[in-house]
Amino acid sequence: MKKILITLVVIMMVVLFTFPSSLIAEEIQNNSTDNGSPPTTILSGSSENNNSGDTTTTGTSVQDETTTTTETTVQDDTTTTETTVQDDTTTTETTVQDETTTTTVVDNDENESNDDDATTTTTSETDGDENNNEDETTTTTELTDTTPPVITLNGEAVINIFVGSVFTDPGASAADDNDESVAVETTGTVNTNLAGTYSLNYNASDASGNAAQTVTRTVNVIPNATIYTDKPDYLPSEFVVVTGSGWVPGETVKLEFAETLFDLVTQQTTTYFAIANAEGNIFDMQYMIDARHLGASFILTATGQTSGMTASTEFKDGLCSGKFKVVDTDNNPISGANVLIDYYYYTDSYETDINGYTSNIYLYYGWNYDYEVTKSGYLKSSGYYSPPNNNWVKTITLERESGSIKIKKEIKDSSLRGVAFEFTLSSPGQTDRTASITINSGDEGNTTVSDLPFGTWTVTEAQGDYICESPSDYDRDVTLSKNNKNETVEFENKAIPTSGSITIKKEIKDSSLRGVAFEFTLSSPGQTDRTASITINSGDEGNTTVSDLPFGTWTVTEAQGGYICESPSDYDTEVTLSADNDKETVKFKNDRISNTGSITIVKEIKDSSLRGVPFEFTLSSPGQTDRTASIIINSGYEGSTKVTGLPYSTWTVTEAQGDYICESPSDYDREE
Repeated sequence: MKKILITLVVIMMVVLFTFPSSLIAEEIQNNSTDNGSPPTTILSGSSENNNSGDTTTTGTSVQDETTTTTETTVQDDTTTTETTVQDDTTTTETTVQDETTTTTVVDNDENESNDDDATTTTTSETDGDENNNEDETTTTTELTDTTPPVITLNGEAVINIFVGSVFTDPGASAADDNDESVAVETTGTVNTNLAGTYSLNYNASDASGNAAQTVTRTVNVIPNATIYTDKPDYLPSEFVVVTGSGWVPGETVKLEFAETLFDLVTQQTTTYFAIANAEGNIFDMQYMIDARHLGASFILTATGQTSGMTASTEFKDGLCSGKFKVVDTDNNPISGANVLIDYYYYTDSYETDINGYTSNIYLYYGWNYDYEVTKSGYLKSSGYYSPPNNNWVKTITLERESGSIKIKKEIKDSSLRGVAFEFTLSSPGQTDRTASITINSGDEGNTTVSDLPFGTWTVTEAQGDYICESPSDYDRDVTLSKNNKNETVEFENKAIPTSGSITIKKEIKDSSLRGVAFEFTLSSPGQTDRTASITINSGDEGNTTVSDLPFGTWTVTEAQGGYICESPSDYDTEVTLSADNDKETVKFKNDRISNTGSITIVKEIKDSSLRGVPFEFTLSSPGQTDRTASIIINSGYEGSTKVTGLPYSTWTVTEAQGDYICESPSDYDREE
């Protein structure tokens, strides 16, 4: 076999230089018809026919898909070599009679200049023997890819953003000599809400497992730029101390002080510059407050000349800020109260919020301001206030334009315990209010009705199964005012009675009756008689009360004894007890028994001419001394006289006749 291969190489070299050009052209023509496209390159060709009758033919072409066939015949042995190039694979097959050698080369990389291309070469040799058995030997050589991909950042390697801004990662890409596409993996996060330095790492590996060198992007989250002054208010000759942070280190920051003055003509804007240090902080104290700034306000605006960032703050001159706080007498905040501040030409008003505070009020240190605080339903409060320092708070306490009424209830019957006594409080133009008292033990109870606007209120007790003894008309009027904010009313009640009482009062007109037991009987139809007794041991009066007398008419009769009942003269009197009149009083007046009496003579004239005339009378009784009396009527038509000390007997009263006529009695006398 080896001899044949050597011979084949020699023959191919001879044929190459002797093969006719016409055969090459014909072979090209034949190849072009296989794929419909003309060949791009002709390498060489020759043909030779020697005296021995051996023929050698060689042809070579290169095309998108090229097959080159070389056929050599020496003595009757024919050697055929066929080479096919398609895409990245080259296959060469050589056949000498029945022995075949095949070599295949696979190029896995389009980059022809890369020495580390992964290349696989396979050689197979088949030798047929007399029994047509084939021996096949295969040898494989593999070249390994060891070149890693290369990562390239999209955008800048260091990115600066501000706190609160939106950050989008630009990402990165990877390139590899063998793989068309290599994925890039990113690790790390950026918190845009927290200032700091963050790292994003990018990694990639190709299909052969070659890892690229890690590439890192740095993201700086920078705090927002700030600007501050050391005080909110300044006095003349004080410097404004300015500080700030969050600026780009090393950048110049422009500071603009814009004034707002009462005198608009002289107000201006003043500019200074400060340099941010390595930490992004600035400091400045070049701006001074002067006398013309009294009462002015300022806006300080800072602008970073590199970053373009801005920040601003406000301050004032000679003013201090504070708030009024308005509360009630229980220290509860009052919302919606109006606070009026007045100082000569300066007048302004503020309203309190839900917590009782006004908004910030700017006033001059040490100046006295008039204030007036008002709120519907409350008494006005006014006075003077001088701000002592910054962040002052002035607390004002408002009293309500209202008062309270305390209702006290007293019951006189235990049966009324547990009863709900209802009350209505009414006032012109106001909403009625109600209250209730229930006495569960004891005899008294009370309740208080508050927040009653000033004015006159009528407290009325609802009528029920009881009697209101006081007030008897079931209502009381009270007036509430600033000087009389709290009032008390009292109601006394008793149960509706079914019985009453009679009080018997006794009066004596003679001390000899002291120690005498005066007896009384109380009687009523259908009722059991009741008795009572009065003994007066000292003084001239005494009394007793008979209770639990069923409603009805009762006759109180005094028992007769050794004395005279002057009143009532018939020794008895009647009284009627009812729900509306369950208590009555009767009086009895007594005198000792006497042996003499008196006669009263009454004279009537029917003619005015009888005025001044002395009418003479004689009183006579058997066995008694005559008595005389006289009546003179100076005006009118009647007169009288009383003759006392007349012993018990029949007495005749006779008028003396004169220049007149006695019409009655016609006989000029009467007996008594």
